[in-house]
Amino acid sequence: MADNPGEEVTEDLKLLLPFGFKLVTPAFHSFETGQIEWQIMGTRAGEFDLDFRIGQNTYSKKILIGPPSRPFSPHLGKKGFVEKMFNPMEELLPIESPIAAIDLGYQARSFSLRIFDWSMHWLVAFLVIAIVFGLFCRKLLKVS
Repeated sequence: MADNPGEEVTEDLKLLLPFGFKLVTPAFHSFETGQIEWQIMGTRAGEFDLDFRIGQNTYSKKILIGPPSRPFSPHLGKKGFVEKMFNPMEELLPIESPIAAIDLGYQARSFSLRIFDWSMHWLVAFLVIAIVFGLFCRKLLKVS
């Protein structure tokens, strides 16, 4: 995402995908917000570097496919105390970078209830099922 909306950085920004990734949709430029979005898909598990090239400069962001093997942050911002505190796992973007931040939008895991066509986060579904099961077993075991 560029610092200023309408900045010319969007024309020069290129996404370099590592082996094992494919581009699902081409770049979408939102000139109102200054953001560029791609949809990509990984075909194999592991930790990879997504590279973004502007002119001669290349900026990298770690991407994780599969179960996490170490702490991981889907956000990468510019250097600073607050950014480093929330993302100590990888090198931050330089202050002079024309890219303000790189955010990975992972698909949320959800649990769909086929009866009512509801979709909810798996943790909410787990808690509801655990409470209902606990209340049911309480009567069977005669626990008050």
